[in-house]
Amino acid sequence: MSTLHGTLNPWTADELSRIHQASLSVLEKTGAYVDSDRVLDFLEQTEARVDRQAKTVRFPGDLVERQLREAPGSWDRRAVSRGMFSVSADCGSDMIWDHEARGARSCGRSDLIDVPRLVEAMEHIDEAGNLVFPQDVPAPLQDMITYRYMWQHTQKEGGGGLGRCPSCMRVCSPRVFDDLCNMLEVKRGKEGMKAHPEFSFFMGVASPLRFGSDVLELALHSI
Repeated sequence: MSTLHGTLNPWTADELSRIHQASLSVLEKTGAYVDSDRVLDFLEQTEARVDRQAKTVRFPGDLVERQLREAPGSWDRRAVSRGMFSVSADCGSDMIWDHEARGARSCGRSDLIDVPRLVEAMEHIDEAGNLVFPQDVPAPLQDMITYRYMWQHTQKEGGGGLGRCPSCMRVCSPRVFDDLCNMLEVKRGKEGMKAHPEFSFFMGVASPLRFGSDVLELALHSI
């Protein structure tokens, strides 16, 4: 199989700049709803403008720009040549296309084995994370079960997540987060966990720009 090369970028530099500036304007003028007193306490110590009664936080554009510059970036550990097309499989699916039935179906336990083995055999997928979430496994256990089978049936790891960060996990509670960290510590050891991060926590926002107490408290727990 020949090596794939190329760049996929549907946006011009001017279009990306306009989207970015519009986002900064929304964050500064409208702000976000933050449903956590602990997070509001923290944000009051920054340049953000906090309305405790409305639980709304407005972020000055220069504050956002500075945080973006100081962010650690991605953990893309694969040394690929500039311009090489690199693929990562991640952000597990609830549904899967069944080629025999010629239609979509819910992911099941057998897919925990079949999908990682398929990814392992595909030459141009260089990293893999939590690929499927079987619907016949209770939600609080899905992350742990998924990683257990991923680590057994493929040597590809780390995922790619958003911005080539480690694999995103679908954590349901602080206990699940702690259990996942304990699993990774058994696999890599404490120092190995720091040097080679394998999953990341994605703090999603609900429309319109609302951060719920559940995701915020879990984010605080994960620090």
